[in-house]
Amino acid sequence: MGRRGPLPESAERLRLRGSALAAGREGVDIPAVPMGEPEAPEWLTPDARLLWNDAVVRFRGTGRLSPLDQHSLGRYVQTLAEWWRLSAEPDPSPAVMRRAHQLAQQLGTLEDRFGFNPAARARLGFGTEPPPQADDGAARFFGPVPLDDRPHEG
Repeated sequence: MGRRGPLPESAERLRLRGSALAAGREGVDIPAVPMGEPEAPEWLTPDARLLWNDAVVRFRGTGRLSPLDQHSLGRYVQTLAEWWRLSAEPDPSPAVMRRAHQLAQQLGTLEDRFGFNPAARARLGFGTEPPPQADDGAARFFGPVPLDDRPHEG
């Protein structure tokens, strides 16, 4: 069975929100881990190595990747490479389809842990970038207007 509920919040985050629970979490904070890009594991297949490079580029700038993630991220890209290989078979046998389904379930779990889907990003506390703003001069009087909220002409 999967994990349930939101991740526990650190005492610092609780303190910033003004929560009374922060006092009970003093001294229980997770120790800081070194941040930075891990090196690709030697055991990756060539296809998985390409996926590794893509994943590391996507993580760059998020402040969420550590050398400690080397093997976890390696397992993710290796599993993804195998799933892609099986999914590309033109006429898969039932055994291949069963294996691809197992890999898809494993990928779902790993994607949740790395924040590779919207719900996982929210649970892990990933921020979002603000939407791009329209610059039509009206912002001086009415404030910035997100591009999606502009009136449509036509």
